[in-house]
Amino acid sequence: MNRPLQLEGYLRSLRTHIGSEFLRVFVVYKEDRFDAQYRTVFEQHPCTVIRERNFHRDVLDLFERIDTRYVLFGVDDVVYFDTIDFEVIDRTFEAHGDDAFGFSFRFSADAVRRGGDAVEDVDIGGACVHRFRWTQGATDDTRYPFELSSTVYSTALVRRVFAGAMSQNRLAKALFAPDRPLMRGLSRMMNIRRIFKRFGFFFSP
Repeated sequence: MNRPLQLEGYLRSLRTHIGSEFLRVFVVYKEDRFDAQYRTVFEQHPCTVIRERNFHRDVLDLFERIDTRYVLFGVDDVVYFDTIDFEVIDRTFEAHGDDAFGFSFRFSADAVRRGGDAVEDVDIGGACVHRFRWTQGATDDTRYPFELSSTVYSTALVRRVFAGAMSQNRLAKALFAPDRPLMRGLSRMMNIRRIFKRFGFFFSP
């Protein structure tokens, strides 16, 4: 599997269909055997590269740095193949920000309706945007709010989710944070995701 080529395809399609003027790209990157090929991709596509040390901490630190109004999580096995009007996205959040969890590129209105969800057509400055309630989702896809490839979220909302999902207990942080010695040791013996969930610590942003 050529992961650098996948990433190149993702970044190329992202810039082609959203437009470079709307983008600031950050890549949390772990060096591997394709390091030279990844460096070529980074040179071709303007981006800020963060060398992964601790993914959990790296992502949280990144969200303290960014100053964009919106965030789109990227996954390198996705490509975009149609134009995305970013101004429609911006106007949608402006008009419905209190009610909009995210703006998805993934769903067509017909596909959502076929799954049994109610879809409402909303006029956004002459553009038709389709709205459905993920809290009442009829399928696994439509009731899963954080799909990490094709949905734009408000950065402020993501920060609130991160803050609300992590335990604020000092002892829990000291013992069960992903980079703590106890967790590194336990990870060699068992699935530590269950431990993180049980103690309420936000494990994997």
